[in-house]
Amino acid sequence: MILDVPVPGIAGWDQAVSGMWHIGFIQTPDLPEKLVTGRQSAFLGHMLDVANFTSQERVYYFDRYGAAQLHAAFEINRGFPADAAWNAAQTVPNAVPLTVAVGEKSFFAPMLQTFVDGYRAKGMTHVESAQIAGASHYVVADNPEAVADLIGQHAGIENR
Repeated sequence: MILDVPVPGIAGWDQAVSGMWHIGFIQTPDLPEKLVTGRQSAFLGHMLDVANFTSQERVYYFDRYGAAQLHAAFEINRGFPADAAWNAAQTVPNAVPLTVAVGEKSFFAPMLQTFVDGYRAKGMTHVESAQIAGASHYVVADNPEAVADLIGQHAGIENR
């Protein structure tokens, strides 16, 4: 299951990240670490403003993203170009079930079908799509019950 993110090298990636200033910023070696460390509430707060995070949840994330955690998160973004090249080269049929879900209010919602078509074009033969009602990009924060239901449905687990 892929929840509300484009994947490098899959159709929709370039469109989805176009204009997202933070990806280029984060991919700059060492600079984000120097500018964001100690200012996590400003940087992460800007990102969290699009969702239903309580003030306690925001503080939790600000506290958990110290220098080492920020560096690790930034390194994930720095790997996107290599990920894109690898993913773009994949075309072998793959029958592993995949559900691609986006938040109903997410900026990725209009691209859902493009993402699904992209996976199919790469050989994924069992791709489904879903929208998380009332959710923005942070689907788990915005509608945890719907996400749990979706996971349970596709994992064959009945909700209790």
